[in-house]
Amino acid sequence: MLQRLADAVRAAVDRVKQDAVAAKTLAEWIGDGGDPVVPALAERRAAICAQCPQNVIRRKRLETSIAEAIRQQESLRSQIDLRTGNDANLHTCQSCGCHLKLKVWVPLKHLQPAEFPPTCWYVTESAAPEPAPVHVAKPERPTVSIRRMDALGDVILASILATKMHALGYDVNFACSASARHPLNNHPHVAGFITDGRKTTVELDKTYEKSPDRNKKDIGLLMLEAASEQLRAGGFPVPDFHNRVPNLFLMEQEIMAMRDRLSRYPKPWVAMVPKSDSWPNRAVKLESLSTAAGLINGSCVWAFQGDAPANILPVQVRSFRDLMALIYLSDLVVTPDTGPLHVAAAFNKRVVVMETCNDTQLRLTELTDYSTVSAPLSCIRCGEFHCPINQQDPPCQAVPGHAIATAVNERLTSHSNGKVSAIIPVYKVDPRLDRCIAAVRDQVDEVIVAFDGTAGFVGMRPGVRVVPPTGFRTGYGKTCMRGARVATGEHLLMLNDDCYMKPGAVEAMKNVMFDPSCAIVGAQLWYPDGTIQHGGMGRNAGDIGFGHLDHRKREASMTELTELECVTFASALVRRSAFYEVRGFDELYDCYAEDTDLCMKVRKAGWRVMYQPHAVGIHDESQTTSPMKTKLATEAMVIFRKKWYRYFDHNPPPR
Repeated sequence: MLQRLADAVRAAVDRVKQDAVAAKTLAEWIGDGGDPVVPALAERRAAICAQCPQNVIRRKRLETSIAEAIRQQESLRSQIDLRTGNDANLHTCQSCGCHLKLKVWVPLKHLQPAEFPPTCWYVTESAAPEPAPVHVAKPERPTVSIRRMDALGDVILASILATKMHALGYDVNFACSASARHPLNNHPHVAGFITDGRKTTVELDKTYEKSPDRNKKDIGLLMLEAASEQLRAGGFPVPDFHNRVPNLFLMEQEIMAMRDRLSRYPKPWVAMVPKSDSWPNRAVKLESLSTAAGLINGSCVWAFQGDAPANILPVQVRSFRDLMALIYLSDLVVTPDTGPLHVAAAFNKRVVVMETCNDTQLRLTELTDYSTVSAPLSCIRCGEFHCPINQQDPPCQAVPGHAIATAVNERLTSHSNGKVSAIIPVYKVDPRLDRCIAAVRDQVDEVIVAFDGTAGFVGMRPGVRVVPPTGFRTGYGKTCMRGARVATGEHLLMLNDDCYMKPGAVEAMKNVMFDPSCAIVGAQLWYPDGTIQHGGMGRNAGDIGFGHLDHRKREASMTELTELECVTFASALVRRSAFYEVRGFDELYDCYAEDTDLCMKVRKAGWRVMYQPHAVGIHDESQTTSPMKTKLATEAMVIFRKKWYRYFDHNPPPR
């Protein structure tokens, strides 16, 4: 496989080099691989192209798209990846060599001068004297370097640090093996690769492997903790540890090639990756997958280079980049291996993890929509490279096929099954919880109570699903995320444990969700004394933040369904697909403002937030203040202002 990849790379490079004139012209247009494109040159050539009648595509002038793409792309990552995501929207001028601008490798020796219109920028510049060079100053950015040599999954996790350091203003160079480099190609937060043995700023080899917390904390967190110690010692800023999801990027041509292979099969597409290339214990028996494939309501495609069972559809996967493209296009991924898990997390895909030796909670965070299934054994998640019971035939690999299919079908329909899952986060158990559950139980399809910290968890009422406490405090948003991940409903009802919904309230909110553009529906909440706690949320000019409308009034000003900028999550119905599209609650928040932040994120993604005054509840909110409550609220607003101040600066309050 590596030899074929090396041959393909050499062939691509040879194609670029086969015509010196074409290569020179191409470099002039898109830059030499490291320097920014000169905007004036791009604008001048685009203006010349405006005279070509062939360059009008789909009622939009091609030269406009070209200039925009060139302005946005500051540099090329390598000689191989001479295109960006914008190239899918660009077309070739059929009458001249203007298609050189589109990063297409076309030897000029195959084009006759007569084919070029006299207005073509290539002809114009070829006849003109060589222009004086124009130098654009490249802004200086400090640099850090990261080393994690192998394996693919670990390199992907280590790239989270690259993203965080890039956000702090650093260019990042990455040292890894040649085979582990493939997922990071085109990565916008990796400036280049280190191929020699020079010392790097952060050494991540053998970090989590030697950590005493290896079986307690997820690997991404352990890597960030190890990196932070080294960065601090070197005088560098330390990134935050939150929102640990990798970023991976594919070229449009890779996606289109895989889509062509998949197009023969009906959707939904379920990608099955049966085992690891390196860990013998990360595998599932083929008969289990074959049984599951016969019960899954979708096209099960084989995302592996080995032979597939007869009832699993073959898709040619030639490389890890091919596997990434398949996962990117799939509706759901089924695998026991960690590398594909990290790719699925990066592309925000639903996942069913067949657990064998791995503990999924130490690989994936709650930001990913996943569920797990395993064989009925007490030794699951042992962490062993080879099975200590039977190396040749590990019993954990016999995951029941019907259990796999049930988990897959449940996850596939979780965005469209019409169910409502109530999620109630609990920090301190209070008698009001029983009243909250009783009020909502008959209005929803399932009730999930997610305990935080060391909450006095002593069991739960019949028919209520429980997410046990973590043993340490995580905060409101992260507790809700833990509840959301185990929920099965298309709609997630975020509900405080001191909020009691009146009959018909959930139905009134759910009816609003028939509008496919709606992501969040808030309710009208009252205090027990007959005054309004939440009648929607609004803001005044100059404010950075929102306040409750009609607070403490006895009469509501909004009596009909209304679109708002945000609503409170003491009681709010959230569309599951929108929730995971924006990665749920931002983990930067401990408590307060994370609901407002989520409303901002879904609206930024194109969804709508609605207030339904016909959905009514009683909120027995604490009326006292405490130093901790004030401190948490203040810290939350600092985060919120930093994230959203530009929005408030440019968007006056709606009338």
